[in-house]
Amino acid sequence: MKKIKFLRLASFIGNIGDNANHAGSAWLHEQFIPDVTFIETRSEIREFYWKKKKCDEAFAEYINTFDMFVIGGGNYLELWPANSETGTSLNFSKKFLDKIKVPISLYSLGCDDGQGADKNNIEKFKAFIDYLLDEKKVYISMRNDGSSAAFLKYTGSQYSKHIDVIPDGGFFLGKAEKLNIPFGFDIKPTTVAINLAGDMLETRFSDGPNVNYNKFLSYFADVLMDMINREINVIFIPHIYKDLRIINDLLCKIEDQYIRTHIKVAPYIQGIAGMRCLFSIYEAVDMVLAMRFHANVCPIGMNIPTIGLACYPQIEKLYKEIGLIENMVRVNCDDFRYKLMSLICRVLNNKDSERERLKLKNEEIYNIASSAFSRYKNWINNI
Repeated sequence: MKKIKFLRLASFIGNIGDNANHAGSAWLHEQFIPDVTFIETRSEIREFYWKKKKCDEAFAEYINTFDMFVIGGGNYLELWPANSETGTSLNFSKKFLDKIKVPISLYSLGCDDGQGADKNNIEKFKAFIDYLLDEKKVYISMRNDGSSAAFLKYTGSQYSKHIDVIPDGGFFLGKAEKLNIPFGFDIKPTTVAINLAGDMLETRFSDGPNVNYNKFLSYFADVLMDMINREINVIFIPHIYKDLRIINDLLCKIEDQYIRTHIKVAPYIQGIAGMRCLFSIYEAVDMVLAMRFHANVCPIGMNIPTIGLACYPQIEKLYKEIGLIENMVRVNCDDFRYKLMSLICRVLNNKDSERERLKLKNEEIYNIASSAFSRYKNWINNI
């Protein structure tokens, strides 16, 4: 059996969504490239953001000790970072790239202009892609959240022949992992899991014509009370530490008696064990309301009826690409609480049909992965 040693540059700590993505991606490789043994070494991308490591000659030499250099999956083609030599979150100099001699896979990446994309960054991004296509043995794939459309928007439609779409690994978490609910964490009948994102609040809830942060909390508290009055139980699930802030701010607007009787907050735990525990809660509930990317992706992949709470463009683009736009609500608009409550009632009243619809949708997503991996496998076999 062929063996490939590769270095993966991605995020592995501090966000259970990343862990879910990598677990599902590993399952896809086992499923579609079973005749290759992949031996992975991990490099944490945040250590470069934190200036603990550098993309320098020494790191390039380290990369060259492997058979392949994989970047992703993850949202690393963001187009807002200032002073990036590629115009993206991947701050690679040409000198650094010139030193890399092994094949490079940009694997299931997010191309994200949600925080802006200035002209200078766009030019640098296109130059980066041109360099890779001209000078390197490279495979490029985007994840299925509108990233391929964003990629082509800034490079040109003629580049479509150079990219694939590989669905985010989180869609396959339920197949990849045996999940387990934390000991003693009982799930009552008619329970909804809710993920609220506590980062980028100035972007998610900007002042102006849209709903600002304080208005959102008041409106969502109304939704929460409506749910409780219908005897719906709630579990809040934090993915990163900043999610605890928004959960706390919201609960401060709810009366004590309702918090004690109808609301739980899952623990903030990280790593593989944390991923297994927290996503097992998603798997056990009747429905999910979610802001974060993987809080939407993973439950959908497990056929759990899910409503996207869109306050960042990525979520709306995700629901459009997978064909579930009717299950998404923009929560930074004044009338969102009425639309959301109506959608909650519709979905809960039709849970079985929603699950069947998601099964069919996940078959489509699996087939997209299968098609892309047939090409990825050919590329791998030629390394």
